[in-house]
Amino acid sequence: MNIQLGDMHEFSEKLKGLSVQDVLLEFRKALISLYPSLVVLDILEDDTQPYDDFDKIAEILWDVMVIGSLAWQDGLKEKPKLPTYGFAEIGDAEQYIFVDSALATGRFIQFVGDRYLGEELFNAVEIAVGGDNFHRVKLDETIQFCIRNVV
Repeated sequence: MNIQLGDMHEFSEKLKGLSVQDVLLEFRKALISLYPSLVVLDILEDDTQPYDDFDKIAEILWDVMVIGSLAWQDGLKEKPKLPTYGFAEIGDAEQYIFVDSALATGRFIQFVGDRYLGEELFNAVEIAVGGDNFHRVKLDETIQFCIRNVV
């Protein structure tokens, strides 16, 4: 149920109890759920090689599921300005998803499959760790996601 109080903007009671972590993991579940159909329709060969048509779908899901949920969660006037899903550039973003793992920390780019890390779909997080340096880290229970402001 969405509620609006006075000058406060609408927010979702369902989303209020979810963390950024929860929202991102639900987004990943959606990617996994769509995977079989995307392969059959030749939109995605596998999760290790996400390209153009998949990017379009993932960007829409990102906007609705992640950015939209974060806005409804806090009753924001407008959606948070996060970087485009799957791209390393910050663009005109004002915030970003920070990834903290035992192996590396940095800015979230995307979920991706990495067969060196296991067979599970979208089992890795691609992160920007500064400049043109990128790492893929295994998605496990130690990874934490949070929002940070661009400085």
